[in-house]
Amino acid sequence: MPVAFKFSREFFERLGEGVANEIVEWFNQVDVTYRADLKQFNELNFERFDAKLEQRLAEFAAKLDRRLNQLDTNWEVRLAELDSKVETRFAAFESKVEARFAAFDSKWEGRFAELDSKWEARFAELDSKWDDRFGKLDSKWEGRFAEHDGRFDALERRLAQLEVKIAETKSDLTKTVLAAWAGTVIPLTGLMIVMFNALR
Repeated sequence: MPVAFKFSREFFERLGEGVANEIVEWFNQVDVTYRADLKQFNELNFERFDAKLEQRLAEFAAKLDRRLNQLDTNWEVRLAELDSKVETRFAAFESKVEARFAAFDSKWEGRFAELDSKWEARFAELDSKWDDRFGKLDSKWEGRFAEHDGRFDALERRLAQLEVKIAETKSDLTKTVLAAWAGTVIPLTGLMIVMFNALR
């Protein structure tokens, strides 16, 4: 948009109306020209800036892609190394644990076998001891039962003798009672007969 120049009245009076208008027209043309040149210059500068920015962004994107690819490759290598290292460590640890468990198992198998044989010997000794004790106790009780059997036999013999004596005593007592009874009944019978005859 052209700039409107405004001159004083004195300027118009000295130079005249036509000259002053020519000067204003010229200034306006210069202003339009400068404005067009400035616009063109700004557009060229913006295009160069845009192209440079595009180039810089493309370079930055390429550089970033290269860095990311390199970082990705480095991380892949590092992770593969770490995975291999961890696998090796776990394999070593697993074999170590297996060896420890095998040694522990073997040790406890030996201990259990030793304990088993020890307990077998103890049980055999205890079994033999108890067999001996039960044999002694059996023979002792057999002797005691035999002794009691002998005592019972003697007691039975004594009872049999006592029964014989009681039977003999009973027989003697019966004979004595019969004799005493007969001794009493016969005189009474004779007395009764005499009294009966006398009453007649």
